[in-house]
Amino acid sequence: MFVGDSLSLNMWESLACMIHSWVPPKTAVIRKEGLAEIAFLDYGVRLLLYWHALLGGHAGIGGPTPKVLSLALYARREQSIQRHEPFGISPTHYEGKDWNEPTKSCKSETQPYFGINYPAGTTPAAIVVNKVLSRIRKPVHLLDLTTLSQYRKDAHPTYYSDHNTLDCSHWCLPGLPDTWNLLLYTSLIS
Repeated sequence: MFVGDSLSLNMWESLACMIHSWVPPKTAVIRKEGLAEIAFLDYGVRLLLYWHALLGGHAGIGGPTPKVLSLALYARREQSIQRHEPFGISPTHYEGKDWNEPTKSCKSETQPYFGINYPAGTTPAAIVVNKVLSRIRKPVHLLDLTTLSQYRKDAHPTYYSDHNTLDCSHWCLPGLPDTWNLLLYTSLIS
């Protein structure tokens, strides 16, 4: 189950497309009734999404984001879930100062950041996530995709879109969310 905002939707759609391409199309059923669900009936697999805008939040400055707070509340309340697998904070690329180009944003970016260390470092929100997870009694494995995503300033839809909007927080599909899902798959089977 994915719980979150449009970024969780992004990753859920990516995973649904990946699974759907591997199994016969007749086995996939899509329903929306509060929860979005794709069931791959022949395999006994259900992919669920609980989407809510207030569960969102991106890496920012200041206190914990709503996403971080929702992670803490969700992990505390879901004692029956066998495995929690949060993914870290999805960074934005509105400010080029994060990668040492202060006059830029993701708008004109077509290449990832190349370098050993991402100049902006660990986001304050990622620090809060790590602190929250360290206090949860039930073991939680953090598949931290934050740094990987920081390097992909080129993977937002703004440059590739016909719309005249600046969107440096969502991700192109296919694209980076597919990489997240491949890493999730690797983590689950290891």
